[in-house]
Amino acid sequence: MHKILLATLLLLTIRLAAGQDERPTLRLTPPALTVRADSSGFVVGKVEFVNTGGGVLTISSVNGSCGCATASVQRNNIQPMAMGEIRFGINTHAFKDSVNNVDYTVTSNAMNGTVVYRVVVLKQVKAK
Repeated sequence: MHKILLATLLLLTIRLAAGQDERPTLRLTPPALTVRADSSGFVVGKVEFVNTGGGVLTISSVNGSCGCATASVQRNNIQPMAMGEIRFGINTHAFKDSVNNVDYTVTSNAMNGTVVYRVVVLKQVKAK
């Protein structure tokens, strides 16, 4: 009886540990980005991401930290070890400083949950 109980506990432990390894993990590349606004005052770019975990990664939302920022996910569901892409746009017309930070909050079902991605925007500011 004692051996059966130990064997059952061992199987449950292995099954739980295996289940934890099957969760997706979001990794953004590069981990942060510095861009320069073009002459029209806009920035467009892309960030790649990879699912380094074991399960399917689902990106549910990407939100910018200001009204000047937009983003879209090209593929919401990413298989393990597959890549996806987030495209973003930033309107810099209201920026007063030459260096500005725009943070994008990426929400997913990944083990690392919500990830904040920073885009540093360099803008040439006219002297008054």
